[in-house]
Amino acid sequence: MIKISINEKVNPSAPSEPRKFYGIVKSSGTVDIRQLAKQVSKETSLGTPDVVAVIEALLQDIPDYLLDGKIVNLGDFGSFRLTASGKGAATLGEYSTSMIEKTNLNFRAGKVFKDFLSRATYQKEV
Repeated sequence: MIKISINEKVNPSAPSEPRKFYGIVKSSGTVDIRQLAKQVSKETSLGTPDVVAVIEALLQDIPDYLLDGKIVNLGDFGSFRLTASGKGAATLGEYSTSMIEKTNLNFRAGKVFKDFLSRATYQKEV
């Protein structure tokens, strides 16, 4: 069950309109690499140090693939890709890559995560 706290917010595009209440997901803690590795170790034939090594290798390799312009597809887990945002140019000839202001990392959930997200239930925090 996902806990939700209720916050009153102003609409930034219409600050004079009445405020509305929105649900905000509340975290119940953090799971670190070691905890994740211990759990995966229980579910596989790999030891905890082996799982940590695999996770560390992924953390080292995925950025290299992304910076090479690749989409990193991890099957049912999902995929990572980079996008860019910045200023536009009036003509193709005026455009320069120096107009890019920000690089974003996007995650698109795969089948496993989409299925799990569709089963989410919420409880209002009192």
